[in-house]
Amino acid sequence: MTKLSILTFILATALGARVSRADDNADLKKFLAFMDKITDAVVADKDTCPKMATDINSLIDANNEVIEIGKKAAAAGKQMPADAQKHVQDDVKRMMPGLQNCGQNKDVQAAFGRLNFGPKHAPPPAK
Repeated sequence: MTKLSILTFILATALGARVSRADDNADLKKFLAFMDKITDAVVADKDTCPKMATDINSLIDANNEVIEIGKKAAAAGKQMPADAQKHVQDDVKRMMPGLQNCGQNKDVQAAFGRLNFGPKHAPPPAK
């Protein structure tokens, strides 16, 4: 599996499939909005990998609360509803050109690695 496909898998599963099942719809909406921001950054920065890494890191720094919600939901084994999972899958498709271009960049990998939701989702080490 290439680093790009691993990165895409991390994003789609660790971020996308592990938020509360609508026990708290507000948390789900916050998470999807965060995912959209990540997607927008990857799309906008598809040709400038250093900027992509900086923007992803900034989004992570500004959204620690949402990331913690995702981590707690992942630890509890909760899954998003199907429509929310499709939303995330659509976001990943939109990100593909940027991920294809910058997926091998060590700074981009490190930025996405900060979204680690557990050992099985850890990104590959940067070379």
